[in-house]
Amino acid sequence: MASLRAYLFGFATVLAILLGVLALDRSYQDQFRQEARLAVLTQLTAVRARLEGTLLSDLSTLSALAAFAANFPEAEGHDFRRFAGELVEASPRLRAALLALDDRIRHLYVRAGTSATLPAGGDGDSVKELERMRASHDAVLSGPLVLGDGSRVLIGRQPLFGDGGLAYRGHVAVVIDLEEVISAAGLNDDPLPIRLAVRARPAGIAGTVFHGDAELFRRAAVRSVVALPGGTWSLAAEPADGWMLRGDTLWLLRLMGIFVAGTCAALVFVAFRFHERIQHKALHDELTGLPNRVLLSDRLDQALASADRGGHRVAVLALDLDDFKPVNDTMGHEVGDEVLRSVAERLRNLLRGSDSAARLGGDEFVVVLSQIKERGEAGEVARRIIESVAAPYQTSGGVAVTGVSVGISVFPEDGDTWQELLTLADFAMYDAKHLGKNRFCTVKPEQRAAFRSQQATAMG
Repeated sequence: MASLRAYLFGFATVLAILLGVLALDRSYQDQFRQEARLAVLTQLTAVRARLEGTLLSDLSTLSALAAFAANFPEAEGHDFRRFAGELVEASPRLRAALLALDDRIRHLYVRAGTSATLPAGGDGDSVKELERMRASHDAVLSGPLVLGDGSRVLIGRQPLFGDGGLAYRGHVAVVIDLEEVISAAGLNDDPLPIRLAVRARPAGIAGTVFHGDAELFRRAAVRSVVALPGGTWSLAAEPADGWMLRGDTLWLLRLMGIFVAGTCAALVFVAFRFHERIQHKALHDELTGLPNRVLLSDRLDQALASADRGGHRVAVLALDLDDFKPVNDTMGHEVGDEVLRSVAERLRNLLRGSDSAARLGGDEFVVVLSQIKERGEAGEVARRIIESVAAPYQTSGGVAVTGVSVGISVFPEDGDTWQELLTLADFAMYDAKHLGKNRFCTVKPEQRAAFRSQQATAMG
């Protein structure tokens, strides 16, 4: 009996130790799994940030294309291709950009060396995506789609509306190379410390996994969602070596978590800065840094709305440099560019914080004077501009001299819209040219009457 008790006690002791070891091991493994899940989530957050940053950066091109279509409705194909080309070539992931009026392609720019093949506009999937875009009144991302050459692409579309957002005009679109997106987001890095799968919904074929192992969505993997215009991408990930982790792997993942967190923050910052640069390039003149026509129109709309509410005036000054061509011809285009940059800087120094200067192209500038009380204030500013621009320019090629002719229109007397004010200011500027240059002229009553008559005839 004593021997039996000793045997049982020994067995119980061994069993207790075994159970303790198993419990400790279970606790150890649970801790490792929790740490592993946190590490995978950190990795997944970084992947999501890179995907969102990459795609939203490319999709920001749609806003620039839509602004171009709204402000230049009669633009020729070469104008669109030049503008779209700058945007497409700025990102290695963009393959093409197009303008479709009434959903029929009007203008198209395709990156050199890539296929010009596009998904058929009349197939069921494309029709559904266009209907979804029109219904949302916002940009949508479709795909992945397989082109005729076998490549996989995403299609970003943004609707165009006229008549205050009531009349659908068509859309702009960009074609994004999916493989380039995957590469830019680091999903093909070798070795990647996680196994990752990406599923698109509702874009493309709903619920289809287009990257990685679809089995991850049926296992206890860590999940995340990439929010995109018109849909989402689901992400699923697990450790590359599975959930049964060794101690050295746990420590490695802890260190990697710290590294990935910093990498994630850095990537988000870089993506934001890149997005800002794209927006700045779409809204500013590259040579002088002044607002371009797109941003000018927005600021004019705001200034006119404020003036209408506050009961004050807004002046639009159209500027065209005098005798600037001889500077380019005799001293070279580099010197001409220096003069243009100096003119822009002098305009900045002359204006109030509430006023704006913009470059429309070539040697043409526009100044907007917000919140003026009398028409004569615009003339005083024009005199100061003429005096400032006429001062000699010290350039790398020597001393350059130019002048400026200025035309002035004033809201509300000369027009109600920025298009009317800018057109009439141009008329007055040409009057100044004809009268001997280096001076300013205001809009004449007969010019207002002729312009409004022409508008009434055109509207017919």
